[in-house]
Amino acid sequence: MKKLLIAAAISACALSAQAEGWYVQGDLGYSKVEIEYMDTGFDVIDDSTFTQRISGGYDWGNWRAAIDYTNFGKLSRGATDGYTTANLDVKIKSLGITGFYDFDMGNVFKPYVGLRLSSNHFKLSANATQGSYSLSDSYTDRVAGIGVLAGVNYKLTEKLDLNLGAEYNRLSAETNQVGANVGLHYNF
Repeated sequence: MKKLLIAAAISACALSAQAEGWYVQGDLGYSKVEIEYMDTGFDVIDDSTFTQRISGGYDWGNWRAAIDYTNFGKLSRGATDGYTTANLDVKIKSLGITGFYDFDMGNVFKPYVGLRLSSNHFKLSANATQGSYSLSDSYTDRVAGIGVLAGVNYKLTEKLDLNLGAEYNRLSAETNQVGANVGLHYNF
């Protein structure tokens, strides 16, 4: 029994040494998303949404890298002229990789900046009704995007930080997102 406990303790120490540098982070945020119609300047959708992000990454000191999954939520727009009614719903989800640089201030605050590359999945649903006629269609697309982030981490404990951040993402040629996030960052 003692040998088993010693082996378990040695294994736990080895695993904790291997886990050093890895982290996970969860963020909740508020985003404003604008979708233009084919670069005309006319906004098809200009709406706000609640966003969620989960990230996992590795910390090399002042440099970090993370992979994230972000749900930008569902955006809607409707219009009517009294006889014709049209509705458009857009769901946006994103898989991204981000590189960060942390500015070590020597205290509990650690500001950062980052660059994000992403693969963004759009699911559009549209329907129109005119009198007794109805038409509906749906469309999905995956496009590349780029974004910038900045914020500050506040050290709550040795392993847990509070994150406050702002971001701008160009999700597609016609889609811009700007948002603010708050979350928790756990270092293993």
